[in-house]
Amino acid sequence: MVPSRKTAATGVDGATRCSALSKLVALLTVAFATMPLAVVPLAGGSAVRPAVLEYPPSLFWESMAYDSQSDRMVVFGGTSDDSLIADAVLSNQTWVLDVQNASWTRMRPQVSPPARVGAAMAYDAESDRIVLYGGGTRFSSPGDLNDTWAYDYDQDQWVEMTPPIAPAPRLNSEMVYLALQDRIVLFGGSYTGGYYNETWAYDFNRNNWSRVVTLDSPPGLDSPGLAFDSESNRIVLFGGFNGPTEGSNETWLFDPVSNAWQRASPTPFPGGRYFHQLAYDESADRVILVGGEQALGPLNRRVYTDTWEFDANNLTWTRIFPNQTYTGSRYGPRMAYSQGEGKVVLFAAGSPWLYDSVRKEWLFWRWPEAPYAMQASADVSRIDLRWNPPNGTIDSTVARFILYRGTDRDNLTRFGEVVGQRTFADTNLTNGTEYWYAVATTNAVGEGPLSEPVNAVAIVPPASFGPSPTPPLPPGIPGLSLAAIILAAILVATSAAGRTSRGNEAIAGTLLVPLFTRLRRDDVRNQYNRGRLIQFIRDNPGANFTQVRKDLGLSNGGCAYHLQVLERSGEIRRVAQGPSVRFYASDYKFDAEELPPLAYLQRRILEVVVDLQSTTFSGISHELGSRGVKVTEKNLGYHLKVLTRDKELLKTSRDVGRSVYFVDAEQREFLRKRLKDERGVDEALGIAAATERPGPPHLEPLANALQPGDVVVTVPTATSSRPRADQPVEPGSGWISE
Repeated sequence: MVPSRKTAATGVDGATRCSALSKLVALLTVAFATMPLAVVPLAGGSAVRPAVLEYPPSLFWESMAYDSQSDRMVVFGGTSDDSLIADAVLSNQTWVLDVQNASWTRMRPQVSPPARVGAAMAYDAESDRIVLYGGGTRFSSPGDLNDTWAYDYDQDQWVEMTPPIAPAPRLNSEMVYLALQDRIVLFGGSYTGGYYNETWAYDFNRNNWSRVVTLDSPPGLDSPGLAFDSESNRIVLFGGFNGPTEGSNETWLFDPVSNAWQRASPTPFPGGRYFHQLAYDESADRVILVGGEQALGPLNRRVYTDTWEFDANNLTWTRIFPNQTYTGSRYGPRMAYSQGEGKVVLFAAGSPWLYDSVRKEWLFWRWPEAPYAMQASADVSRIDLRWNPPNGTIDSTVARFILYRGTDRDNLTRFGEVVGQRTFADTNLTNGTEYWYAVATTNAVGEGPLSEPVNAVAIVPPASFGPSPTPPLPPGIPGLSLAAIILAAILVATSAAGRTSRGNEAIAGTLLVPLFTRLRRDDVRNQYNRGRLIQFIRDNPGANFTQVRKDLGLSNGGCAYHLQVLERSGEIRRVAQGPSVRFYASDYKFDAEELPPLAYLQRRILEVVVDLQSTTFSGISHELGSRGVKVTEKNLGYHLKVLTRDKELLKTSRDVGRSVYFVDAEQREFLRKRLKDERGVDEALGIAAATERPGPPHLEPLANALQPGDVVVTVPTATSSRPRADQPVEPGSGWISE
């Protein structure tokens, strides 16, 4: 067809205008119809997938504790049968979970405690040891146990402690560690025919168990929930089983200063239960309760999968409705708080879950497996893909699948993703070309392995007559803003009538590329808040998230979003510092003599050790407190681990069962000067330790609670026999230091 010509010097005839606009519309339609799916950033992302994945067997009634210095969850024991029948296989295996990377390692100690279920375990931060007590076999010899063991993760070594006296044998008791008193506290448990309501304390350094006598306590309980709220300095107990009841619904608090148990009366409260778990979430200052069951009759039980949070300051329980509920065994799941991840970790039936108290959601914390049975079928100008999600590891209705493609089977590149689907139609291809495809699943941990690749050849459409095909668009056209499209349309529509329609298409394509590039750059740099963020970070290198957000008056979500955009675009970069990060301009140059990036608490800890030359865990904790720095024992243990093992700024040795921290004499003055400079930067940025929150309301003691002046009984370490729990003992001084 002959192109239209101008009819006047200042105008374009209607046919030309219509032709130009129709061509532009066709051009844009092709572009958006064939553009690849957008790649959405993945959740998680910091985990590193191990070359070989191994998992503990799916067990029940195992024991677990969090080692804060190594940032690992340690799991011991369990059984293959949740009914504890006589022929159930008991385990004496030790497994360790690296929470950050969601990777398990089976440890191989030369000596291990005998196989068992229902043992109590807690981590002694001062001695850097996992302590295990009791448990049993119940239906096979020797029955219930009362031995005490200690596990050193660094040496992969179990040692039986054989204290001169110990609590009577029992199953399903619970233990927590008190940092200020450097004691492990044990409560409850059952024996054949009854339940214990005793409170005991264990001193690892003296290898001594002491019974703490109080005038009032919870009733004897099997499988109660127990957690230590370090902010309110209270042990929180909820629930448990004592035979006559269907499962206790009582909440009790233990004060380690007055040695008194006191019952609280919150409203509302969780239903009565046992086999549940409690853990203290330091980041949220809440005790988290999960799961359990309740007996409704000889053959009828109610299984709980609910989640609750307890505020020890206000004595209130709050039911939480997360995005999904953990799945797994109701029999003896274990739970502990991970300082490294800042989340509660639940371990049930061989699988870990993480509870995010900010988003109120449970995350399945296991690497996804590869999808399987992938198929590729070719059609004219498209290839249809289909696959099955991995078995039993992810919910396919919410799963995110990452698509890979290439012309070489061994060289595939990521080109898109879909959410909640198991099919995809690829139309962005060259007809007659053979393509290879694979798919991977991703979850909160990261991306799993690829499926087995499949291939297909795009079918060439039959020959047809008509206008020449529209030339392909330049890269980047899918990101066009509406303004760019409108401007290009106007320019093409008003172009000279002497140009051909193909010339109009070329002009549009030429104009769109620079417009798209410029607008993308403007979107990143010229947005008001992102411009402020760039300038602030350039003026204050090393500022952390809280300082950036507060100084610029941004919301948490808005600040996090804009920082993420700037980081992806290369405008800024983040430097990890323990559990937090600091932000720098992308061209910021570090001083060659600068300290490795340190978090605020790491600097304060280093200052204490430099000033004292050498000190213990308790010495650091007390000195930080005297300097107005608030830190929990788990947080302190985590940062000491980073300073000694990761950054190699502190050295450690063992002295009479305690870890001693020190720095080399030749390095002390250098560190002192650098820390002084770093502190000046902190003060300039206004970074300070968290302020103290008000303590819990005063708890009026019950009428029969331990009163001031009452004697606390301690068992002498010289006693060679092991009396029964109800046997009288000689009085001694209280076990809790003033």
